[in-house]
Amino acid sequence: MMGNTYEGNFCESVLEVIRSIRGELFDEVIRKSCENSKHEVKVLFGILNSWADAADLFREYEVEWILNNVQGVFFTYFWRGSCWIVYEALTGHYLEAFRDLRFMFEGSLLALAYDWLIDSITLEEASSHVRLDVKAELIELAEELRERVKQLGGVDYEKLRDIARRKAEDFVRDKSAELDEEKRKEYVEVYSEVLAQPELYYSIPKLIAEFLRECDLEEFEERLKKAWAELCLYTHFSRKFFKWIMKNPHEIWAEDYDEELLKKCCELYTITIDLLFSTLLLGYPKIHETISKIIKWWTNNLGIKLEMTEKMLDRIGDIVSSSNSGTQS
Repeated sequence: MMGNTYEGNFCESVLEVIRSIRGELFDEVIRKSCENSKHEVKVLFGILNSWADAADLFREYEVEWILNNVQGVFFTYFWRGSCWIVYEALTGHYLEAFRDLRFMFEGSLLALAYDWLIDSITLEEASSHVRLDVKAELIELAEELRERVKQLGGVDYEKLRDIARRKAEDFVRDKSAELDEEKRKEYVEVYSEVLAQPELYYSIPKLIAEFLRECDLEEFEERLKKAWAELCLYTHFSRKFFKWIMKNPHEIWAEDYDEELLKKCCELYTITIDLLFSTLLLGYPKIHETISKIIKWWTNNLGIKLEMTEKMLDRIGDIVSSSNSGTQS
């Protein structure tokens, strides 16, 4: 009888449980955050309220280019993800916020890398875009190969090419039975060429170094690698977790305000956005004016500076003049 009652009011029962979990506890944490960490709360909400509108991409670039671009998809998602991160930070879910920040941090670099490595190789010479579904297939295949490539130790290009080709042949044989022989060979060649690029398997620290070297921003390498290391420590089952629960054992079962962790969330959130905007400018240089206005507003009204993005903006003229891919006439 109890089971029937539960099933008959399933949605309301779930909502009631969710509301009971939230209760007044989160309100109290938010209240403490606003009273004791005004600067951090102002920064977090200020960034969201003046977030770069994804519509600017659509004004400057072809819609097809954006929708088939990993960076375009990731940037559009970033605002939604940022909303959740701010909520987590203000309600005492600090470790959860760090985990989501780690995803955003690595996504900023990986999205740029995936587009950069895949867009140079197309399935059809007449096509100006590599479709997103093709990119998703290649990314999935690269992820499946990552551990095997890692086991190679140093870069052995012959072995890498052999592994990549066998992976491409297996994939095309299993997934593309409807293709004729000529098209099948074309897919194998293209997929093999993409998967044989060592850069596709770089670690995040190595991607950081490569990105900064390409953009002449090496001065920020230590800062970014330190931020990545911190995000990993907070994300994994590491000493950070145990230090946190030993300091605040009650937070194992109930959220509470922590000034130090909220400050760290704000710091790493700002660094992550600095990285996002810097990588975004490399992929979409035409939106440099929008980015410039936003970070100036943040400096004047929030007291934060995105130094890496500012350096990218200083150099963006050369990028704009040499880039015409995806630009609307």
